[in-house]
Amino acid sequence: MSAEDFPLPYQAEFFIKNMNVEEMLASEVLGDFLGAVKNVWQPDRLNAINITSALDRGGRVPLPINDMKEGVYVMVGADVPFSSCLREVENPQNQLRCSQEMEPVISCDKKFRAQFHIDWCKISLVDKTKQVLISQEVVRGEGILPDVGEYRPPAEALKARDYRADFLITLAVPSAVALVLFAILGYIMCCRREGMERETCKPQ
Repeated sequence: MSAEDFPLPYQAEFFIKNMNVEEMLASEVLGDFLGAVKNVWQPDRLNAINITSALDRGGRVPLPINDMKEGVYVMVGADVPFSSCLREVENPQNQLRCSQEMEPVISCDKKFRAQFHIDWCKISLVDKTKQVLISQEVVRGEGILPDVGEYRPPAEALKARDYRADFLITLAVPSAVALVLFAILGYIMCCRREGMERETCKPQ
């Protein structure tokens, strides 16, 4: 496999707010965008991988006023890690600004601003070199177990166990406790009550 055929492992997806997909597909416009990306990324190889309309991602149809655009997602791939400028959106300050729907501060935005309005909060950076692909061989069968003959249980018999002691402990202990409690309750209800009645009947 030649170097040109090897997939580009570092992929960045940009959302361009002021473009329609038809405009972006024009060779000169796409060439200008790739030139701007190459200027801030400095890769040896850079290619456009995918171009998608924002409408296909659930975006709203723009109103026919002020020459509003539908927006377009452009994914590009390169052979070198992301530049520090592209990673600026990942710092905590810019993440906070994005969460508050504020525009992040990106030092290289001016390289695009003349022609392309990038929504930096929607940029996606994918490093394919860190994605571990686990391949597992699948063995296809008929779903029928092989015939291994008649089942034979273990030759050694299980040892007999006497459960009488456990049975007696389980019943005897609660029964004894119940009898003691019953005797105490009977004493309180009968004997103590008679004593209280006698004290009440004594002449003053």
